[in-house]
Amino acid sequence: MQPHPALPPQSFRQLANQQLPPLEPSPVDAPRLPDTKMSVGEPSKPVLGLPLTRWIPQDCHSFMDYANGLAAAACAMSTNDTRARLASIALASSVLAVSSVTDCRLSVVRALPIEAHEVIDHVWGLSAIAAPFVLGYWKSAPKIAIAHIGAGIGAIVGSLLTDYRAYSKRSSR
Repeated sequence: MQPHPALPPQSFRQLANQQLPPLEPSPVDAPRLPDTKMSVGEPSKPVLGLPLTRWIPQDCHSFMDYANGLAAAACAMSTNDTRARLASIALASSVLAVSSVTDCRLSVVRALPIEAHEVIDHVWGLSAIAAPFVLGYWKSAPKIAIAHIGAGIGAIVGSLLTDYRAYSKRSSR
């Protein structure tokens, strides 16, 4: 294969080392908003002391909490089993209430410390896993039981991998 006659032969390293001219702003460019990170604020202390890499941003975890609450509420509306309905209502209301008062950006009131929220997430996950068996609806409403167990496992795994950060401490710096 012959090099193109109009271009001088160059190696990849030579091309990579060449500097490009700086980009000049065009008059039609709108001003950019400042970049923001998904996890802002003061990192929390690990509660369980496990050496896990926490790669889920706090804001994504907040969405996961609200999604768990809405999924549990949907379970309450889709079953005729009284025990499964009551468990779904209790799970939905508890996760939505805790998420709405936690010290993070997507909460209504920042009253609950983020470390307490992490512990409550683990307790909520274990409760969601145990509820079908403790309340006895795992046979009468198996789809609801599977949804609760899945949400509980997801909450625990998500909590172990979340980069928890207290939001209010960020503004006090």
